[in-house]
Amino acid sequence: MEFKVHRISAPRGVFTTQEAIWKLVAGKLPSAASTMHLADNGFRAAVGLEAHRQALLAELQSLPDLRIAVDQVVPDVQRTIELEIGACGEHQVVFYLDRTGGLHGMDFVQAKARLRLMLEWRSVNPDELWLRLTPELEEPPGPMRWEMTPSGPQMAPERRSRTFEELSFDAAIPPGGFLLLGPTPTVYDRPLLARPFFIEESAQAGAEAAAESRENIYVISPILRIVTPEPHAPGSGATARGE
Repeated sequence: MEFKVHRISAPRGVFTTQEAIWKLVAGKLPSAASTMHLADNGFRAAVGLEAHRQALLAELQSLPDLRIAVDQVVPDVQRTIELEIGACGEHQVVFYLDRTGGLHGMDFVQAKARLRLMLEWRSVNPDELWLRLTPELEEPPGPMRWEMTPSGPQMAPERRSRTFEELSFDAAIPPGGFLLLGPTPTVYDRPLLARPFFIEESAQAGAEAAAESRENIYVISPILRIVTPEPHAPGSGATARGE
């Protein structure tokens, strides 16, 4: 089991102002409340089918100045992946809206953004895969301090991270399917939490910075490799879904 993640970058406004890709990939999350809470914080997610891949690729290839990078990663023993998004800049201010409507301002210094991914089965049906995604921001480690470990107390640098468990969401991924994750247009109106996960801001200032900034979407595909015995030959055969 592994993940293939396509990071797709385009100039400002390509993904946030055009609805074409979101009309092609329109599968909903199982929780409408989660969808609304994500949107309040600048995140947008949809589930795609294997049949959507070719149409999505054709639509993406028609967009200007597109850049695509592919990561292929394997979960750890706890079936978790930490997908590094990148540095947020020297000083990052974000606003987070909780489920009760409360607005919280947060200030991060030299932080990095990452997405925590977990894949699991919730039934005996091997085709029923569930993906859980959680955003996280982490600052550089703090001073050394004592902490308890399985082998006893040890000195370790203080970890300074904020995992937004309240924004964790689940998506049921069908065979060969994927999760499409991107920003809403509101990330440009105010510094919502989603901004450092999707927006590459220029070091320039003013209108020139806006013109040079880019935005990203992610296509996250779980890949399940199934090994089955060959009926007429020694050894086994393997198939993969999600590639």
